[in-house]
Amino acid sequence: VLADPNTPTPSFDVPVFKDPAHTSADLEFTLTVTGPGGPVRATLPVHVNAVAVPVARAGADQNAFFGQRVTLDGTLTKGAATYSWRQIAGPPVTLDHGTTVRPSFTFPGASTTLDFELTATNAVGVSATSTVSVSGIRDALTVTRALISGAPATWTVSGTSKVRSLANTITVYDGPDDSG
Repeated sequence: VLADPNTPTPSFDVPVFKDPAHTSADLEFTLTVTGPGGPVRATLPVHVNAVAVPVARAGADQNAFFGQRVTLDGTLTKGAATYSWRQIAGPPVTLDHGTTVRPSFTFPGASTTLDFELTATNAVGVSATSTVSVSGIRDALTVTRALISGAPATWTVSGTSKVRSLANTITVYDGPDDSG
């Protein structure tokens, strides 16, 4: 459909091809000029190639420790001119560089899951979305030394952790199992 067909410079919207089997179209326009000598017609063929419909891929789900820097990864997205990420679930975080293919944030806590949505938009405004989840994992504490000394008994426990945090706790049980 022509916009402003009765002007010297009409325009039309290029069709969007959502079916991968159709990647182009041949359009035909007829120009009719009326004046002395009668109407004159000319036909103008126009070949239109498809602009790819984007395929959004927000990447694989991830796991993260408290305080860990997490990078989302939309690099497998195809046909996008722009990227936009938004958080759709979980405690709010600040998403750095949310209009890039690889934004990042700091994971807030071990017992939560955050969901993000990637919207990939092509050059003509057609969009596709994909989601990814980032789930918290508890830090693995490794005890390298446990010592009881003195009266009353004083425990000294040393070890390592993947995350340095005040949220790390160690529980010591007195007995053959964790029943106390």
